[in-house]
Amino acid sequence: MAQYAFGFLNFILDPVLNPLLKIVSPLWFLIIITFVITLIVTLVYKYTTNQELVKRLRDEMKDIQKQMKEYQHDVEKVKDLQKQSFEKMGVQFKQSMRPMIITMIPMIIILGWLATSLSYDSLKPNEIFNIELEATQFNSTVLLNASSLEVLDENEKKAEPIAKWTAKGKEGKHLLEFKFLGEKEDKIYAKEILISERSEYNEPIENINDGFVKGIKIGNKPLKIAGLSWFWAYFILAIVFNALLRKLLKVY
Repeated sequence: MAQYAFGFLNFILDPVLNPLLKIVSPLWFLIIITFVITLIVTLVYKYTTNQELVKRLRDEMKDIQKQMKEYQHDVEKVKDLQKQSFEKMGVQFKQSMRPMIITMIPMIIILGWLATSLSYDSLKPNEIFNIELEATQFNSTVLLNASSLEVLDENEKKAEPIAKWTAKGKEGKHLLEFKFLGEKEDKIYAKEILISERSEYNEPIENINDGFVKGIKIGNKPLKIAGLSWFWAYFILAIVFNALLRKLLKVY
């Protein structure tokens, strides 16, 4: 089910975002995308909320906080101020619900696409990488056929329960074929990989779980953007852009 969902996301966003990802570094790509997303979300929030009301609520809540410090020894007064604060917070929350509903589904779609496109680094031409097949039983025999790659190990391996190979190849798409030698019948599995200088890759992990093979894993390294995963890099950039855009656009 997850693979179908990811495929649908790629179908929608690949034609729009992939060309940009191919011409700029992952860092600049994430900076541009995060800025655009944050700008759109900020504008939606500004024009779907009553900004005068939100500003008044914020000012009143700040005033209540000051009063709570002044009357901190008066328990009844503090309780009354807290009640007023909660009421205003409720009104403020209602104001934020509309932009949240409008932007929620597009945000899920875009973040899902980022998760599938920026989680791993690409396999580079002539760079050695790992290929793994995990079987459900120990000592299963697996044959690897990858004629367009230079496989640096014996093609036939025992899965204990993981069969491992190392390989390298030229830029482009390559097909891996695994022949699982079973007691009653042989099973054939295929996986396409992509070797590229650019920031692009095929999903490196394929879960199978058919009773013979658990899955296939290609050794793409996790992608680091300024030393962080894509999510934390996006999260930090979004906080910075949100603060700047709200101040610039006078959004409360």
